Amino acid sequence: MFIRINYLRKNQFYDLPMPVNSNIIQGNFVILDVGEGRQEVGKVVFVHDHETKEHDAPTILRKATEEDVRQIEHLAQEERTAFSMFIKKVKQYGLDMKPVSVFFSFDGKHADFVFTAESRIDFRDLVKDLAGTVKKRIFLQQIGDRDRAAMLDGCGSCGRKLCCSTFLTDRPPVGMKVVRKQDIFAKDRD
Repeated sequence: MFIRINYLRKNQFYDLPMPVNSNIIQGNFVILDVGEGRQEVGKVVFVHDHETKEHDAPTILRKATEEDVRQIEHLAQEERTAFSMFIKKVKQYGLDMKPVSVFFSFDGKHADFVFTAESRIDFRDLVKDLAGTVKKRIFLQQIGDRDRAAMLDGCGSCGRKLCCSTFLTDRPPVGMKVVRKQDIFAKDRD
């Protein structure tokens, strides 16, 4: 049996082997080892028999306990506060970047500050300021517009949730011919 995990912090999906003697079912939260000494949270989307080989996939450590779920809720509140601070700091430093999200690792040691930008940005002073404020190891990650859409969610032209935020694990390049056909040219909707 395999379970499909939604790695909540990055909205990525992985097919992982079911841990031996586990009572994990659809909808459960699980604690993942994502490498580099980081623990994260995932949610079981569904259980299936299809085996797929995943590269650089996390490992399931255990099913989340009630205390873990409380910790997840606490981290979500801290992330909202840090995101507001992130927006203010970007304006303070006059950086040409758009904050997208902030993620704290489940173990509380790391913080990912995610943004989009049209060009390369010198954010060394911002990183020092953020690290001094949140007291965690800071990672600033620049993503593209498609990744931003997947993280923020939304509805496609078909009226359903965006495919990239629900089930698509790989996002191949999209040509301009396809974009023109869909009539959804990039518009800044901020």
